[in-house]
Amino acid sequence: MDEIIINFFQNLGWWGEFALMTIELICATLLSGLIGYEREVNGHHAGLRTHILVSIGACLIMILSISAPGLNVEATRDPARLAAQVVSGIGFLGAGTIIQNGTNIRGLTTAATIWLCGGIGLACGSGYFLGALIATIVNINKKINITFIKTDFLLPNFIISPILIYHLYLYIFVVFKNHIMFY
Repeated sequence: MDEIIINFFQNLGWWGEFALMTIELICATLLSGLIGYEREVNGHHAGLRTHILVSIGACLIMILSISAPGLNVEATRDPARLAAQVVSGIGFLGAGTIIQNGTNIRGLTTAATIWLCGGIGLACGSGYFLGALIATIVNINKKINITFIKTDFLLPNFIISPILIYHLYLYIFVVFKNHIMFY
């Protein structure tokens, strides 16, 4: 599906590529904005603007690495090289949000969502809209899913039992069955 969208716009000439680039940047903004909004509403350190900026930056770097203008046509280039640098750079940015105070550690989830938004930006920049959308939906539903697993599956004192393993197996089977039927 993503290839159909990309091929459609690339066949329209220069303005089709401009429209595709605009769609990729807007998609990265909207998807990471949903994650940032959820973080900001819940009062976490990094909010809407931070997540959007990380995602737009990653998307723009991916677009640049795939279709950098002005390069020699005969030159070979690997788009994954710039993407790898984005991943490690955002890792350093996320590391700055982690704070240790004695035995208490804060900011791990914030660092993870910043890293996720970088991945969403890379996915949108490479035209993989479906993957970016699924990652966003999974992230937004994480609270519901984790609460469901904690309240329904974990026994007192976090004892892992055969009942827990069986329920997790059923839960995973239902989730994958629904995803398989989706395609």
